[in-house]
Amino acid sequence: AVARAQDPVLPAGVTVAIVTAIERGQDWLVRSQQQDGGWRSAAGYGSYPVAMTSLAGIALVCGGATPTRGKHFAAVRGAMRCVKRAADPASGLIASLGEDDHSMYAHGFATLFVASVYGMEEDVREQQALKGVLDRAVHLIESSQAPNGGWNYTPAAGFDEGSVTVTQ
Repeated sequence: AVARAQDPVLPAGVTVAIVTAIERGQDWLVRSQQQDGGWRSAAGYGSYPVAMTSLAGIALVCGGATPTRGKHFAAVRGAMRCVKRAADPASGLIASLGEDDHSMYAHGFATLFVASVYGMEEDVREQQALKGVLDRAVHLIESSQAPNGGWNYTPAAGFDEGSVTVTQ
């Protein structure tokens, strides 16, 4: 078959239907973003705003958006600012009050999101602020590691849990 000029060139195994589903999902994320730039879970265990915001932000970044460019740049920028506001400058923990019992989940996802947007940020002052958040977040991860090598739900718990270890 001869490709037409308007047909996108896609990786093996990726179809136009898959791309369309991804785009629809990202559009839904943008429509459901809250005024403060964040997202919250509707699950019965809590809203986990920093974890949900970080994961939504990562999904938008994976679609090609940055804090300054791309179809969903404004949503990425809003998520970035929301996560940055949740960063404790003293401890380095990036989590919110609703995530106290499982704060290292939020922290791991938020650290990954901040690291992703840090290198994409074009404003030097904003990038420096992100670097500070990221440096403190990584230091907390280093100092919270349990003796056997993993991490737990809260910083410095002294033991580990597998799914939290994966997020760090």
